[in-house]
Amino acid sequence: MMKIFISVLSFLVLISTGVWGAERSLQETLRDYIAANSAWPGATVTVENLSLKGDALVGNEYDRLIVSSRNGARTTGRVSFNITLLKGERSVRTVVAVADVSVLRNVVVAGGPIKMHGDISASDVMLLMRDISKIPVHAAVSLDSVIGKEARRPIQAGSVVRDDYLLRPQLVKRGQSITVLGESGLIVVRSRATAITGGVRGALIKARTPGGREISGTVSGKGLILVDLGL
Repeated sequence: MMKIFISVLSFLVLISTGVWGAERSLQETLRDYIAANSAWPGATVTVENLSLKGDALVGNEYDRLIVSSRNGARTTGRVSFNITLLKGERSVRTVVAVADVSVLRNVVVAGGPIKMHGDISASDVMLLMRDISKIPVHAAVSLDSVIGKEARRPIQAGSVVRDDYLLRPQLVKRGQSITVLGESGLIVVRSRATAITGGVRGALIKARTPGGREISGTVSGKGLILVDLGL
């Protein structure tokens, strides 16, 4: 049994064919081909049970290898590869290599159940390796991209957190008592109000003062809006 582990450290564009020199082993050639076909930066590629069909390779009869997948763009599972041997520009022969391939990637996983509209903290999530064949589309791959956001839907413990499950956190919520900062030049007036609508940072919302006047302001922080005094 042959087993190879590699780490893909930079983003690699999906390609259909790769060419390598004869001095490199078949294992290295297949390893690099699979890595080049991985669309997941930072993924770990595992190759097991590598076997050849047809004639064995003869090192002196070729100076280049061309590798192409017989499974199209799919690079996980039981995958077959065409190995074409070239001498100069002439094709010498083609053999078939077969291997079990898995591509693992760190993704964000919920450590416990996360409620809908709950704010996500560092204790709620973790990074775990998952096979890319089981990773959903839009899976979050960075803790920083998740922590501090709000869950748009319930997320079960152990589930992969998707970017489309997340909302920018509402810093002001409807009905909340908030601080109002009124500014005009060097003049700053601080007062209180009740939010009529909620919003994320930068959103324009409405609030009602203790005297019943409706005002509009821009969300600037948690429980804080800025209004222009217009003086």
